[in-house]
Amino acid sequence: MLSFLKKLTETLLSFLFILKDSKFSTKVKSISGRSGQVIVLGNGPSFRADVEQYSSFFQDKDIICVNNFANSPYYETLKPYMYLFLDNMYWHKEILSEVEAQIMATFEFVNNKTSWPVILLFPFQARGSERLKVFTNPNIQTLFFNHTPVSGFIGIRHWLYKRNLGMPKAQNVLIAALFVGINMGYKKIYLFGADHSWHQTIELNSKNMVCFRDSHFYDNDDAHLIPFYKGYANQDTFTMQELFDAFATMFRGYDMLQVYAQSLGCKIYNFSSKTFVDAFERIKPEQLQSFLTSETLLKKANN
Repeated sequence: MLSFLKKLTETLLSFLFILKDSKFSTKVKSISGRSGQVIVLGNGPSFRADVEQYSSFFQDKDIICVNNFANSPYYETLKPYMYLFLDNMYWHKEILSEVEAQIMATFEFVNNKTSWPVILLFPFQARGSERLKVFTNPNIQTLFFNHTPVSGFIGIRHWLYKRNLGMPKAQNVLIAALFVGINMGYKKIYLFGADHSWHQTIELNSKNMVCFRDSHFYDNDDAHLIPFYKGYANQDTFTMQELFDAFATMFRGYDMLQVYAQSLGCKIYNFSSKTFVDAFERIKPEQLQSFLTSETLLKKANN
């Protein structure tokens, strides 16, 4: 009974969130994949080695990248099909000046260096932002999506997901990127750079602030210990309890995505050589050849 009431409450709240925050007309519905396979790129440290290990695997597949991926040379070599931004720091007016400078540098680089068609994806809340006006490159198309958190009864939430009215709570940008990939009709999604290993670097500093070492594959310097801020508008930090609650929400989101993907016949593989995401089938570097062989045989059998 308690479980039923919990799901009922979550379902009703989801409808309220949709009525309040979602747009019922989104052009994301109209785009589709150019092939049946897509690679979703996280920015975890493992990607640096993995991209070399799997270089040939990236050919003939669509690619979705996220956040500050353009800070790496791989942006111009891999030529992503879609580029997704989720955090409101990318469009919110009230953020720290040094953060805004970094964001504008990324946006300007994307605008100046993109020589192939790219779809930029932002939540609807970003529409009308002054920062997005920097994108004047004719190769760039900007679309908006609903990232309203939806949970509750599985049948109802999947019905809402299919109509792009909401998604599992996107505590991490990769949840949104995977969700977009599923709804675009891809039947195979390959995940890279999903280390999610922040908890391994967590420390309390002398001021009793929760800190961590934020590391990305494109960083040139060793990661320094920094406070774990809740956002970029001020310097409020997570407590340890709040932080691990957020981690739990994030991993729960991956589990919900896996159930949704399976309901649509979509298979998600986690190719990250280092990862704490356990919701999807894991493919390690040494398994690549046998994986490709089995995929080839399966393709021939279906033809």
